[in-house]
Amino acid sequence: MEITPQVRFRGMEPPPSAEMVIRGIASSTLHNAVTSLNLAGGARMAPFAVVKLA
Repeated sequence: MEITPQVRFRGMEPPPSAEMVIRGIASSTLHNAVTSLNLAGGARMAPFAVVKLA
């Protein structure tokens, strides 16, 4: 779900904007959530989350 917007941004090559900043914050939030899941024993989610954020 998150790879598509990134591909669109790369194709359009817009200047840095609020959307890019928000997306970065969202990525950090997702990364923190993945870390919490790993600490809680949800390591199965990590590979999928990493692929989405990559």
